[in-house]
Amino acid sequence: MRLPGFANKKYEADFYVQARTESMQTYHLRDFKLQFDTQDAPRHHHEEVGRKQTASTSALSQSEHDWAYAKRALARGDAPELVIQRIADYRSEDKPDPKYYADHTVAKARAQLEQERQHPGEPNCVESPTATRR
Repeated sequence: MRLPGFANKKYEADFYVQARTESMQTYHLRDFKLQFDTQDAPRHHHEEVGRKQTASTSALSQSEHDWAYAKRALARGDAPELVIQRIADYRSEDKPDPKYYADHTVAKARAQLEQERQHPGEPNCVESPTATRR
């Protein structure tokens, strides 16, 4: 936060910060507390916040999470078509072709599992979806 009168110099044109009065109300600490007991408050808000914080601190990308999910689901015996559909549904908002993405992810996960079955204990030869190639 910048103090009023100081300029933000990050951009080509300076942007001077101004203080404006938007309200005459005085706020107190109790005005900013979450009301868990109200009918409108989410019942498990604290759990949801915890999940979001945990998810945001993960070092893995969402693609890596999808690939790991596909491997786990296939290893426990879920049908590949079902795994593809779940991933495609989950990624429908952020992938231009979620079906293709899910097909590709599940195919790589199946290849990895097959490699691990044929050569247990050997380093993985199949790359994860985000591995870089040289």
